[in-house]
Amino acid sequence: MLNDARMPELMQAVADIIGRPVADETLSLAALGIDSRDLVSLIVACEQIYGAEFDITAIGIDHDTTLAELHQALLAYLGA
Repeated sequence: MLNDARMPELMQAVADIIGRPVADETLSLAALGIDSRDLVSLIVACEQIYGAEFDITAIGIDHDTTLAELHQALLAYLGA
C-alpha cells in the first residue's frame, strides 16, 4: 500500500541521504544516485522507519529497485 504513512518517511530518508528532495517513488535507487555506501545508510533508515531489521538481499532489493518496490517489499517482509 503506497499510501502507508511510512512511504513519505522513506522518501525523506532517501532525500536526506542523497542531499536533494525526492518526489517520485517510481525512481530506482540507481536513478536516485544511491551507491553502495548510501545503501548501508538506507538499510539503517528502513530499519528505523519500519521497526525491524532487514536482510536486503533476502528480500530481493538491488539498485534497480524503485522506492515503491522497496516500500512494498518491506511491507511484505513485515506481513503487512
